[in-house]
Amino acid sequence: AYLAFYVINDLQMDQSAKALVPAIIYISCFIVSIALQEIAWNSKLLKAYFSTGCILWIFCGAVVMLLTKRMSYAMYIVSVFIGIANALMMV
Repeated sequence: AYLAFYVINDLQMDQSAKALVPAIIYISCFIVSIALQEIAWNSKLLKAYFSTGCILWIFCGAVVMLLTKRMSYAMYIVSVFIGIANALMMV
C-alpha cells in the first residue's frame, strides 16, 4: 500500500509509476509461481527456495532504502526481484 506513495513522493517518479511498479511485481510473481508449480517438492528444496526468497526480500529492502531520486529507474528492476521473492515466499 505504501509503495505507491514511496514511488511518487520520495523518488518523484512519474504518476504512471504508481501503477506500473505494482503491476511489474504482480506479473513477475505470477510467472514465477507458475514455474514453481512444476517442481517436485521435498523438504530441502522447500527450505532452499524459502531461504532464497527471504534473502532476496532483504536485499530488495536494502536497495529500496538506498535509492535516490536520480536512481529511481532502478525501482523497476527491484520490483521484478520483489515479485520473485514474493512468489518464493508464498508458494
